[in-house]
Amino acid sequence: MVQLEERLKNISKSNVKFYNWSRTYGCEPELYFEPECEEDVIKIVELAKVNNKKIRAIGSGHSPSDLACTEGYMINMAKLNRQFEWICRRKLKRRFQE
Repeated sequence: MVQLEERLKNISKSNVKFYNWSRTYGCEPELYFEPECEEDVIKIVELAKVNNKKIRAIGSGHSPSDLACTEGYMINMAKLNRQFEWICRRKLKRRFQE
């Protein structure tokens, strides 16, 4: 098992079974992350790069395919929706003010 720094330990789980909404596809990623900020995502990507792991980002699991499935790292982006929405709005506002 990979050694995780404290912050990543707090936002990760192992032994997670992921299924899409219809339960037609499922997988068991090595690590499942629920990042809460952009810095968390950066740390996860860096960890994946060092350990040569693939990353799949998921949302609500409504895909009718196995697209989200991975044996590597899975990132549930649900906690980031509002934060990224706010960042995008701020960037758009700046762009239109220039």
